[in-house]
Amino acid sequence: MVGGWRPQVGTSDRLAALLVGEPTADGLAYRGRVGSGVGPKQSRALTELLAPLTRPASPFADDVPRVDADGTVWVEPVVVVDVDTHGVGYERLRQPSYQGVRTDLTPEDL
Repeated sequence: MVGGWRPQVGTSDRLAALLVGEPTADGLAYRGRVGSGVGPKQSRALTELLAPLTRPASPFADDVPRVDADGTVWVEPVVVVDVDTHGVGYERLRQPSYQGVRTDLTPEDL
């Protein structure tokens, strides 16, 4: 689930990476930043999708590392995305790659 996005360096409106999490019993757990796979076309579509979901603070139940949080635009965690990753069983995603928005799933499905 998307909890925020980071703008491209030197801009404030071009999405470069998503901050994603996984629902847990304790709330939305931060799993990492996903920038690979987000090209110009995906960036524009994601920016339009996420713009009306902006919120003032992080939706994650745990702390987001400062290096990831700096400059982040926080959003309501209602958008589900497909992310390819190398490895499971880790707290953070390993080499994540954005694959697309999952319109067939809602947060309640996860």
